[in-house]
Amino acid sequence: MARDRSCNTQSGASGGGKKPSGPNNPKFTGIKMVLQPRQREKKPMPTGDLALREIQKYQKSADLLIARAPFRHLFHQIANEQSPLQTGFRWEKTACDALQGAAESYLIALFQDALLLAIHAHRVGLKPEDVRLVRLPEGEKEQSPSGEPGPDNPKK
Repeated sequence: MARDRSCNTQSGASGGGKKPSGPNNPKFTGIKMVLQPRQREKKPMPTGDLALREIQKYQKSADLLIARAPFRHLFHQIANEQSPLQTGFRWEKTACDALQGAAESYLIALFQDALLLAIHAHRVGLKPEDVRLVRLPEGEKEQSPSGEPGPDNPKK
């Protein structure tokens, strides 16, 4: 026999189900209390604190700093442009990772030396001249940002 509502009615308070809300509820007082979530006042962070946290985060990690996919795209693009055969080379993942690690370590060393030059000049921030000065003793080609030869960049 199937159960239907007419057979399964229970009376009043002992019955289950949803209790009446609003004026039909015996505990209704007519006042709705809306609780506001407590908002904490944010204390102002000391100047440079966020930068120091970020530096500590990167110093603790042993991961690569440049994202893999953009570096890999750039690497493939440069490899295809510089190859005389104009055929798409296939590179192993370990080779790309090794080149990325080498590139990051070179850039970190370059910026560390440039920062030493800036500190020696009693400055806090880096300037392009600092990076240019660091690269000169290494015998690297000096190139202007536009790539054109200039007084600092004679064409050979």
